[in-house]
Parts: sequence; C-alpha cells; structure tokens
Amino acid sequence: MDEAQKVRCSYCMKCDGEIAEEDEDAVGCNNCQAWTHIHCTNKKEAPDTDDEFYCTVCQQDLGRPEVLSSSQKETTKSAIDQETLPETPKNGRKRKREESGNSPDDSPKKQQSSFDDEPINERLKNARVVWVKFGSYPWWPSQYLSGETLASEINDLKEERKEVRNAKQKKSVNQKIKRLESLLESKTSSQVLVRFYGNASVSLVAPEKIKPFEKFFKQYAQNSTVWGKKFRALEDGSLVPAPGSPMAEAQEVRCLYCMACDKYIPEDEVDVVGCNNCQAWTHISCTKKGKAPLEAEDFFCLTCQKDLGVGEVVEKRKPIEEENVVQHINKKG
Repeated sequence: MDEAQKVRCSYCMKCDGEIAEEDEDAVGCNNCQAWTHIHCTNKKEAPDTDDEFYCTVCQQDLGRPEVLSSSQKETTKSAIDQETLPETPKNGRKRKREESGNSPDDSPKKQQSSFDDEPINERLKNARVVWVKFGSYPWWPSQYLSGETLASEINDLKEERKEVRNAKQKKSVNQKIKRLESLLESKTSSQVLVRFYGNASVSLVAPEKIKPFEKFFKQYAQNSTVWGKKFRALEDGSLVPAPGSPMAEAQEVRCLYCMACDKYIPEDEVDVVGCNNCQAWTHISCTKKGKAPLEAEDFFCLTCQKDLGVGEVVEKRKPIEEENVVQHINKKG
C-alpha cells in the first residue's frame, strides 16, 4: 500500500501535474489521502482546518462536494474512516488535521443491528483472505471483519491504555480507539468492515467491492501496475510474492492451513500438494486419491475445483515440439 500511495501522491488529482515533496500549495483528500494543488480547487484556497476536502475522483465515487464543512458533517453520516490508510507526509503542507490528546469516552458506542445481518455470503465472511477494491487502489488482499470483532478489539485497546504510562504512546492509542469507534458508529447495514493486509488498517466498503480470493487470484495477483513488481514467476508458472509485501502476508496466512480439512500445516510438512491456481496447500491424505499427483498432472484444491469447474487432477498440456509445429498448425486448420 505504501508504494502505491507514494506513486499516487506524487501527482495532482486534478491536473495530474507533479507535486514535489516540499510543495506547500497542496491539500490532501480526506478519503484517499492523495494531493490536489490548492490552485486547482474550485475556490483556489485551502479549506478550513475543521472542513473535509475531497479530490475530484472521490467526489464522484462518494457523491461528496469538494469541501464538506463542519456544519454539513453534523447532518451527513460518514461512511469512510479517513484515518485508516497510511497517512501521507503533511509537514509544511497547508492541510493539517488537528489531533486531540483528550481521552475518548470509555462508555461503549451504540452497536449497529446490522452486525448480525451482513450483506455478504458465508464464504467471504469465513475466508482468511479476500480481494477488496477501495477507492483508486487496485484490488487488495484483505480480510472481512465483523462488528463484534472490531468492538472487542476496541475494548482490548482500552484495557491496554490503562497500562500505558508514556504520554505519546497513550495519545496514539487514544487516536486509534477514536478512529475505530468512528467506524462502528458510522457503519450502515449496506456496508462491510474489512482489514487490509500490509498495514492492518480498517475501512468500510460496499459488499460488491469484495470478491473471493481464490477465484480471482490469477487475474488480480498479476496486476502489471502493482503486483507485477511484487511477484516473480517460477518455471512451473507459480507466482512468488516479494518478502514483506501485503501479498506475501496474505499468502502466508492462507498457506498455514489445509484447503480441505482446514487443519494447521507446519512449515516443515512435506506430505502436502499445492494448488495450481491459488497456490494454497492441501494434505495429500485429504485428496480424493490420497496420493500426490504425477509430474504430468496439475492439482486443484477443493475451492478452485468449484470456482473453475475443473477436476482435482488435470493432465498438463504437453509443449509442442519444434519439429511438429507445422504438423500441429495443419491439424488445427
């Protein structure tokens, strides 16, 4: 996420002109955190500190005005947690958010009735990894997060805060609690909580912005603009994510458990077979034949068998020998 954000924040969201790091004539979007030249805004002036600014793209995506005043915010229910994504550098810029060091109210927020009626299916709820589309970012490896889970995490943070003695650390915990409580308060029945792999940030998205990870693995994992730099392809066609990348974290979580029995797979386990599509592991003892596939066969896990409409084991396509190319073409013709 940091690499993608760095690229986006180097250019103005309105004129697409370059924005230097030391440029003070810029304002940050309250949603996607990208920059816009102040002289490219409608009023050509920086918004007030208490106002929210939205770039051209987010105005269209969210149906928001360019500037949402403090009075408008009181009557507008925010569906976005503006602090969840990594913050872009603001030193020397016109746009600065005031951060309060006051302790948030310890009384629990009113819980939403929509917690027990999430608008997504059980597969996406129970998946360790799903694809999520957020703003102008590419489809991102993420995880569904229930309202109860987030509420529990908030309570844990409040307990943690009691043990913190350092003023700076306590302020950081207070800000995190405030952000997460804001999400719970603003959540509607048509929104879903998700946590992004790579930075653990949390946000609200529409259910149609979530897709099964395995089914779309090859399509989104090979995104040439982002994930192309995160993977290296092996001779067998498998994709290996770069160490420390969000994709590596997501795949590490998935590959700890068998795709058939869901039991933990130790790192030194050898009696497993990898799926030719999503690359997750299955115990050989959990396969239909109970034995490893042959070298000339591709194996597909239970999930990918259903998604792709293929059998557990499929014979690999044999490469065309150079001397038989003409014969092969004539046969096809």
